[in-house]
Amino acid sequence: MLYDNYESSFIFANAIKVTPNLVENTQSIPAYFPDANGKWVSLVNTREILAGNTTYQLDTTGYSTPAHLMPGKIISFQNNSDASINNIH
Repeated sequence: MLYDNYESSFIFANAIKVTPNLVENTQSIPAYFPDANGKWVSLVNTREILAGNTTYQLDTTGYSTPAHLMPGKIISFQNNSDASINNIH
């Protein structure tokens, strides 16, 4: 199987673990989270907090790619939900 060696996931900017689903019609994919002295937090669902040194089955039924923030890392977000392209002058 494609995910036997976990070569399909990658770490972006030394802070975000991205685990794309590369198998068509798959409901979940295995993902190994290395021990990083803390918990991994999902960037798709911030209520999903995972321990390190463990393999999890990640849900791939939605329209987003599983991405998790490494323990001890900080990234900034900008809320653009109130911005509208029509309001640009």
